[in-house]
Amino acid sequence: MTTTLPIGPFISAPLKQESSGVDFLGLRQANLDMMDECLPGINNYTRYVRVFSVISWIYWKFHEQAQHLEIQNPTDEQMTRFKEKAEILFTWGHRGVDPGGIPGITSVPPTPSGDVDLSFDAWSRSPDNTSLLAAPTYGPASKTTGGLGFIEPVKKNFYRTRGHGVKLAQALDRELAKCEGYSALIGLDLFSGDECLAESLLPAWDVRTPSDEERAAFRESFYDQSTVGGKNKIARRSLTISWLLKIMEAAGSPMTLAQIRQAMAYRHVEGHGLVGVDDSVKDAWLAWLILQTRQAQRLGFEALLAWVEDRVLYESEKSMEDILRSALTAIKGHPQFFVRMQVAGDLLSTLGQRYPTLDDYLNSFAIPTQDCIFRQIDVLLDALKNNSDDLVPVALKLLATCAHLTRLIRDGYGAPPQLSIGGRDRVSLSFWCDILDKWAGRPLNDFLLYLLENLILSQHFGVAASRFDGNGQRLRLTIEEEGLTPMVSKRLEPFIGDDRLHMALLLLADSGVIAKTTDESFLALPWKG
Repeated sequence: MTTTLPIGPFISAPLKQESSGVDFLGLRQANLDMMDECLPGINNYTRYVRVFSVISWIYWKFHEQAQHLEIQNPTDEQMTRFKEKAEILFTWGHRGVDPGGIPGITSVPPTPSGDVDLSFDAWSRSPDNTSLLAAPTYGPASKTTGGLGFIEPVKKNFYRTRGHGVKLAQALDRELAKCEGYSALIGLDLFSGDECLAESLLPAWDVRTPSDEERAAFRESFYDQSTVGGKNKIARRSLTISWLLKIMEAAGSPMTLAQIRQAMAYRHVEGHGLVGVDDSVKDAWLAWLILQTRQAQRLGFEALLAWVEDRVLYESEKSMEDILRSALTAIKGHPQFFVRMQVAGDLLSTLGQRYPTLDDYLNSFAIPTQDCIFRQIDVLLDALKNNSDDLVPVALKLLATCAHLTRLIRDGYGAPPQLSIGGRDRVSLSFWCDILDKWAGRPLNDFLLYLLENLILSQHFGVAASRFDGNGQRLRLTIEEEGLTPMVSKRLEPFIGDDRLHMALLLLADSGVIAKTTDESFLALPWKG
């Protein structure tokens, strides 16, 4: 598609959709890059081993059947028809049990009973978002290009099963071959079926019951302790998992997702104190701590953007002078952290007095502390939810804590490269820390004006302009003759982005490395694969 970009001034149209984007300050990619350092190859949707088996089986079986039928050059259309048939029967069979987390499971058959066409068109399904191979679901995680390496793209929409994917496919095929509907499933000339056919196949590929062979094949691709120390994806992922398991083993009892996330960052397991780090897991711990710090920093900046929108939308504040005045009023009304603060440097000096080293900060978690970034995240999310006047001071304190943590990490461990991910354009942790140092001696109100004008508004304007394609625009605010003008009808609702940890825990449990208890907690097992 050819788009003609404007060559002069123009009036921006309002956002067509209030939800047209999740990254209005351009900070998200740095977080994703950090996640890819810690837990590469998966995303925040991939929770079942069995789905990887089904994907691997589809392409393995298609090529096997084509060879059996002496089809020399199978076409894209033949592969697509076979894939869609298998996917529809797979999701149709699960509709009655609906374990959650299966793309396309809400699709309904074109007619209420009898044989139906087993194609995405007939079922009004989109391959871009309801297929197992869709980009937001299991597609990227299944491929040799960036994922776990089960299927390899030969050309667009044409794949072959590779590596441990073959083991997954063969193990699943042995289960499917026991089903009455197997011959209909594997036929390359039959593309219709009924609900009875789908239900007959369910016991063989139910996502809740992967076979021992599938679990073993998946483990070999997902976690291999012997690779730790390498630079490839499985080595980086296995390093993070090794640290995760060390934390869980130190606890010796079930831990919730939130407890695991926090303990991996702070090395503190309730009732057991600090967990030691040696050279084998130090890099994993630091990378995880930095990721969680960046997660908090992004939320802090986006919360300030939401607050500015709130002032413009509901308080009719059009000038930065009015908005700055409101910010200072909010800070003065929240004296716990900001009492006697006069210059920007006081934001860090207060924390520096409490925690001169990273060990001092980590040791503080033996007792409750208000300086925990996870606790501050919860407080900030509550302030956003309740439209609290505390939103500005709470966000500012969280951002100051992120900068202080960055300084402590740099002082104790040099300059881990993750601190610089994002650079100036995406406001890396190092860049943000340097900004606070640069403004240390300036009055707090001058610094706040710089922060709101440059790192919130100008940052948003620059990101929106860079993403303008000549059609849809991403501006939430503009500057008109009367001042700041909203382009939306309601303010942004920031949230803390998923960091893939939950999916990693579910996959580890599904493959038998750890146990998932009935109360949604996870428990280390004595398994030492």
